[in-house]
Amino acid sequence: MLPSEPIWSLDRHETGDLFWRRDSSKVKFRCEVEVLEFIKDPEENNEYWARRRRRRYHQNEGAASHPIIVVITCVGAIVITVLLPWFMIGSNVVID
Repeated sequence: MLPSEPIWSLDRHETGDLFWRRDSSKVKFRCEVEVLEFIKDPEENNEYWARRRRRRYHQNEGAASHPIIVVITCVGAIVITVLLPWFMIGSNVVID
């Protein structure tokens, strides 16, 4: 999965130069904007990978119970598959 693109705002320095800055809210422009130069912050990828590791860690916290649940389900299915026909057949057999 690719990291989601950051949301950027176009601001103006006091000198009149325009620059892009990251923003947490969506930005709409009145006119079409052409990006001539883009310099990616080196820390941006680090933030993405740190969030991804935290998310994966939190997802795996409850993962220890999953194999146990699978084993119990499989054992239950085998028991039902073997014992149910045995009980059904065994109840119809008359021993003299």
